[in-house]
Amino acid sequence: MLNTYKLDGLTIVVPSYNRQGLLLRLMRYWSGKSAILLVLDGSDCPFEAKILSELESNVRYIHHPVGLYARLKQAATLVETEFVMMGTDDDFFVPSALEACIKELKENTRLISCGGLAVGFGFENAMYLRKVYPNLKNHELLNDIAYERTAKHFANYEPAHLYSVQRAESWTKLAEGIFSREFDFFAAWELQFEFLVPYLGPTKIINNLLWMRGFEVEPIRGTSASMSYDNYIFDWWKNPEYETDKEQFISHMNNIYFNITGKKHDNFKQDICNSFELFISTNEKSVRGIKPRLKKIIPQFVWIFLKTNISKMNLRNQRFNSHIPTAFTEFTRNGIEFEVREIDDLLQHIEEYHLSRNSIKHNKPH
Repeated sequence: MLNTYKLDGLTIVVPSYNRQGLLLRLMRYWSGKSAILLVLDGSDCPFEAKILSELESNVRYIHHPVGLYARLKQAATLVETEFVMMGTDDDFFVPSALEACIKELKENTRLISCGGLAVGFGFENAMYLRKVYPNLKNHELLNDIAYERTAKHFANYEPAHLYSVQRAESWTKLAEGIFSREFDFFAAWELQFEFLVPYLGPTKIINNLLWMRGFEVEPIRGTSASMSYDNYIFDWWKNPEYETDKEQFISHMNNIYFNITGKKHDNFKQDICNSFELFISTNEKSVRGIKPRLKKIIPQFVWIFLKTNISKMNLRNQRFNSHIPTAFTEFTRNGIEFEVREIDDLLQHIEEYHLSRNSIKHNKPH
């Protein structure tokens, strides 16, 4: 049975905003499973009570139309389980892999975080899979020295911790601290998590397929400074105009670390500066660093055309021939652990969503 995985000690925290079709799909998938799905919906309008009444009690839906940071800070006060992880409304986590992560954390008490491997998915007339985050494979940060863990991570960066299973005792304090203040560079909160988690303790990615990363729709970024591509950390970190903010950022991070550990780390400032400068030096020339500069010099209509068509080309180049069995064969060849029936069930759930949407479109009166 697909619902027999022991996830009753896990809460999955999912913020959402004005994407109710995707969110309802996610809630229906998790409804009746043993994990708690904690949804913090900032949408303009909540779901109707009738829709919510059809979901099992493990889906906890909160409509709170405030900013992302306020909702995620609220989440830190609502988690009651031993383990917790972040999620999104268009991504899925594989239950058997979640169970394996929890088992790993229970057996290895040194670990503060445990995650799994990822694959992207989308739908264009049929389901397809694509390769994502290849550096997650064999990703282990087990050194006893905090800075050596963060330096290794930021020198070969992948989002290894934000969407991994963590111990709630530390995650709730991390979330409370990180989401108490927003800093004005893109993905600030991701990078805060990705520095602090391995700085607090050893982490590991197991060889199980865990994260089904959605590429079906464009994300809704909103107007939040930390969600806008207009100000990458590459510029923010080196710009003298932000020197005061940068000092406050380092101090804020140090305070979060102290609130969790009760200890002061003499080298914290140097460690965070070295880690972030390492991240910048290894990522600034990538597409993420070039994109905002291109946007400033290319007319908007040209940018939209290039973005759309380059994205489609990249997707096609990274698919497993748009053929799900081909992907399964490659998973097996690479020694990735997964259960075919479980992944098939998940992909069918996603495909049914798209087919029902297409049916509604085709049956609309003209």
